[in-house]
Amino acid sequence: MIKSLSFYNYQTHIENIGWQDFSTNGELSGTEGRSLRLEGIKINVDQDNLGVEYSTHIQDIGWQEVKTTGELSGTTHQSLRLEAIKINLTGSDSNEYDICYRVHVQNIGWMDWSKNGEIAGTEGQSLQLEGIEIKIMKINSDLTAYNGVLAAVNQADYTSVSWADYQTIVDTNEITVDNFQTEVDAATTAIITAQNNLISSPTYIINHAQIDSASFDVQTVGDNIITNANALISKAGFDATKYVITFTRVDNGTAQIDATTGLISTIGDGTAIVTFTLTPIDGSAAATTTNVVLVLSEDTI
Repeated sequence: MIKSLSFYNYQTHIENIGWQDFSTNGELSGTEGRSLRLEGIKINVDQDNLGVEYSTHIQDIGWQEVKTTGELSGTTHQSLRLEAIKINLTGSDSNEYDICYRVHVQNIGWMDWSKNGEIAGTEGQSLQLEGIEIKIMKINSDLTAYNGVLAAVNQADYTSVSWADYQTIVDTNEITVDNFQTEVDAATTAIITAQNNLISSPTYIINHAQIDSASFDVQTVGDNIITNANALISKAGFDATKYVITFTRVDNGTAQIDATTGLISTIGDGTAIVTFTLTPIDGSAAATTTNVVLVLSEDTI
């Protein structure tokens, strides 16, 4: 939803009345049904990084030079009618807002809304402006990239500790369409950075890195089964340094594999059955593979 804002106001100088009180948020400045011309206008914008400029078309004069916040556009005490107006926002945040305005014109009534520098009123028809309404409205920001980034990750795929840290960043960077686009873009970048720090759950790693019997090449003396398990993780595109890998022998074979380092020293009867346990370095819960059958040989060619 686009919302009207309240950091601006405007007032008009009216035939037989003079300066009217300030109006804001689309309120009428001027009159209806009294055939009283507008002779001058002042528009004020009080917002950091945002300003306003405006120009009026005046009877017998034409377009006056551009005025800025609080300056008189038009005339006083000359009985000259305003016939048209153009209004623009300025400043580094001007692309975050629309300024919309419509005028009540002699013999026509209310004209359609104009915005962002478009002409409201008439030229060459000698028709006076009698009223004006102005709204400054925040443009809804584009959340496509922001929402896409949030949808790109699934809590079940990551460790509980890293997800909690990530969720803190997400909560800190909660965004709606009412935020500036620059804020949306900065939040999106912060969330992407936080996602790069997520640690995949060990179960996810085991499933996607295929730490299983079919993925292990034939092993021989001097090979290291922990190193080779790490290599499978890296090959699958994951950061193996995020996990501590240990293994457990579940067979009674005669092959000798160092229980701490994973180094094979003898092939024994040519097979070994192990399970690998992956423990995330962030302290989250570990996961263990199903049995992995290792084929051992003196010659791996």
